[in-house]
Amino acid sequence: MFGERLRSAREAKRLTQGQVVARVHRASLAFDGFTRGQLSNYENGLVSAPDPAILLLLARMYGIGVEGLIDTLISARDAAASESPPGTATARGHRRASSG
Repeated sequence: MFGERLRSAREAKRLTQGQVVARVHRASLAFDGFTRGQLSNYENGLVSAPDPAILLLLARMYGIGVEGLIDTLISARDAAASESPPGTATARGHRRASSG
């Protein structure tokens, strides 16, 4: 969900991942270590807690609301947590209680 939304926003702007990373680097030296691989991980849902500053920068670059991105991220985490069997760690690292 979150990654798909991020990817579709990038593609709507007709930007490659490399172009996005280059723009992120130009935006601030603080993001100099941000890589195409990290962006790919965001878009493929492999990052459970994306850097909030990067999310804000990407949202502005794509012309979308950061609130919507965060809501999508939270919804995805909640869905993953509800699918976890009792006694396993959730996306936030908490253990789900057994029902019984």
